[in-house]
Amino acid sequence: MLGDAQVLKKKNKNKNKNNNNNNNNNNRRFSDEQIKSLESLFKMENKLEPRKKLEMARELGLHPRQVAIWFQNRRARWKSKQVEQDYTTLKADYDSLSDRFESLKNEKHALLQQLRNLCNQLKEPHEGSKLDLESGSENGDTNLELNSSRPLEQDMAIYSDEDDLRKHKQKQELDENIMEMEEAQEIVKLGPMTVSPMGFGTWAWGNQLLWGYQESMDTELQQIFNLAIDNGINLFDTADSYGTGKLNGQSEKLLGRFIGAFEESSGQAKIRDNVVIATKFAAYPWRLTPNQFVNACRSSLDRLQIEQIGIAQLHWSTANYAPLQERALWDGLVAMYEKGLVRAVGVSNYGPKQLIKIHDYLKARGVPLSSAQVQFSLLSMGEDQMEIKNVCDSLGIRVISYSPLGLGMLTGKYTSSNLPRGPRGKSIPQVAINWCICKGTIPIPGVKSVKQAEENLGALGWKLRGNELDELEYGASQSSGKMIQNVFQTRWYDISFK
Repeated sequence: MLGDAQVLKKKNKNKNKNNNNNNNNNNRRFSDEQIKSLESLFKMENKLEPRKKLEMARELGLHPRQVAIWFQNRRARWKSKQVEQDYTTLKADYDSLSDRFESLKNEKHALLQQLRNLCNQLKEPHEGSKLDLESGSENGDTNLELNSSRPLEQDMAIYSDEDDLRKHKQKQELDENIMEMEEAQEIVKLGPMTVSPMGFGTWAWGNQLLWGYQESMDTELQQIFNLAIDNGINLFDTADSYGTGKLNGQSEKLLGRFIGAFEESSGQAKIRDNVVIATKFAAYPWRLTPNQFVNACRSSLDRLQIEQIGIAQLHWSTANYAPLQERALWDGLVAMYEKGLVRAVGVSNYGPKQLIKIHDYLKARGVPLSSAQVQFSLLSMGEDQMEIKNVCDSLGIRVISYSPLGLGMLTGKYTSSNLPRGPRGKSIPQVAINWCICKGTIPIPGVKSVKQAEENLGALGWKLRGNELDELEYGASQSSGKMIQNVFQTRWYDISFK
């Protein structure tokens, strides 16, 4: 009997509990009419004042808190949908702008290449295109002396005065365009050529001893080359000594291979005409005659798979230890230039005294000295470096700054208190490279990964302001880290040879 009573009590308890749950559910549930009224009101005003909530609750037979919670949830769903719609619209706009940007970038690169081609063609003198007023023209009417440039049609020998004037005007317009692009840091002049304001150094390409090169890296190195070309970089620095052991000359071989692969994959058959290779020739002790340097140049041309080297550079001077060999180096440059194997000549690791000497020596033989490579960065602003820069500026020689990142010392190891960050949140490497550009040099940071290449490309398209340059140079002067001068660079003292 007692057990039946307990069972009955338990059943009644469960029944009451279910009734309470049903009542609660009924209290929370909205009828279709209530929802319709709430939705209609939400369309007119999605946020209600307390008084309005009370009126709405009485009108619909609901508790005010029920109305408040319904509006809160409905507003959250509405905002979520709005955010989703806004995102979709912004994403579509972004994709459209991205496509437009890529299109404009490709158009810009194509125009730059056309401009470089035109500039190079117009810079070459054409026989018979000079009109001398004193001697008079054929009909005696001309009183001007015009130096027009080589036309595109090579088979034409005689041009009318109108053609000469037109080409002279085109050259003037082209020079003005080049000046504008130089000011915008899109191209710079390097001897008879126009190049990107920054090049890529390839010391690590083939060097196992110092940079851990492996042939498995070649795929990524090709990607680096392609990325550089796609972003307007057309200057690549190398050397016939880059590469260790059996890989000697590997850097030049890789560049030659990469140029061919890019032409094949992109369909741009003339890309090698726009790429400027600056290679350096080692002053090996067995290279004692100009002809040996000519042979070295021909070997580099074979490895690079090109017909003409952009800049042939002496890798270092022997004035410090073998001054009598120096004359062979200089005559080697003259021979390369006179044979048409190179478009321009330059030097590397020359001090200010020796730089002036070779400039004067080459000038006397009709060979302009176009470039001088020197270790130049925020951490190597020594007296020699600044004196070299001043000498180059006075002689019209372009400084190519190697190790602009201080062999990695300026890749992030210094805090912003030592080397302040640049404008627009640029990284320390980007600031360091841009500083070199602002100083009128062409930096050639080394690259061996796509990540490094992308980082370096961020140094282009903007310019440090005057106060930022001052702040950087002050920070660098206070830094304890300094670059050691290259042991191959000639010193201040005067070395003569006969």
